[in-house]
Amino acid sequence: MKHAAPPPIRHSAVSGTARKRRTSLLAAATLALGLAGCSVLPQRPPPHALTAYRITLPSPSQTKTAAACPSVRVAMPTAAAGFGGPSMRYSESPGTVASFAFHRWAAPPARMFEPLLIRSLSDSGLFQSVLAADAPAAAPLQLDTQLVTLLQRVSGTQSQVHLVVRASLSDLRSHRQLSARRFAVDTPADAATPAAGARATDVAVAQMTHELIGWLDGLAHSDQCSPGH
Repeated sequence: MKHAAPPPIRHSAVSGTARKRRTSLLAAATLALGLAGCSVLPQRPPPHALTAYRITLPSPSQTKTAAACPSVRVAMPTAAAGFGGPSMRYSESPGTVASFAFHRWAAPPARMFEPLLIRSLSDSGLFQSVLAADAPAAAPLQLDTQLVTLLQRVSGTQSQVHLVVRASLSDLRSHRQLSARRFAVDTPADAATPAAGARATDVAVAQMTHELIGWLDGLAHSDQCSPGH
C-alpha cells in the first residue's frame, strides 16, 4: 500500500520571511543608533574671534597761539584703491599685499583719521575754528586728505609701518587750491604681528599729523591762509 506524500512544509518559508524582517529591523535600529551617536561627537570648533584695533593719538603737548588763519573745514578723508576698508594690510615682499585673517581695524583708517585731524588742528591754534565735514556752519578754508598707503612691511621677525597721506588746503572763497603736500612716514614696529603694527600705526599717524601741522603753520606764517589773502 502506497502512502500519500506529506504536504509541503510551509513554516520554513514563513520563518525565512520573518528572519529577513527581523534582520531589516535590526539594521535600521543599528543605523539609528549610529546616527544618534554622531550627535554626541565633538562639534567643530567655533570660528576664530576677530581682534579690532583703533588708531589713537597721544595727548597734545603744544601750546595754543593766536589764530593766524580763518576757520577750516576738515573734509572726510578718502582712501586710495585697496585701502578703503577695515582690513589690516601687510606685505612680505615688494609688490605684494595681503590682509591679516583675524585682525582688522575697528573702522576704515581713513574714516578714523577725521576726528584725529580735527583734534590736531584744534590743538594747534592755527585756525579760528575747526569744523567737521558735516558741520552746518560755513568755513572759508577746507583741508582735504587722502590715505594713499597704510601697510605693515614684514621681514622675518621684524616689520615697519609705511604710511602715505596726501593733503591739500583750498580757499573756498576763491575756489582755488592754496597748497598741497604728500606725507610719507616709516615707523618700525617692535614685532612682526598685527598688534605691533597697530601700535606702530599710532606712532606713524602722530608723526604725520605733526608734519601736517608744521606745513599748515608755514602756510599761516607766509600769509597764504590769512583772512585778507
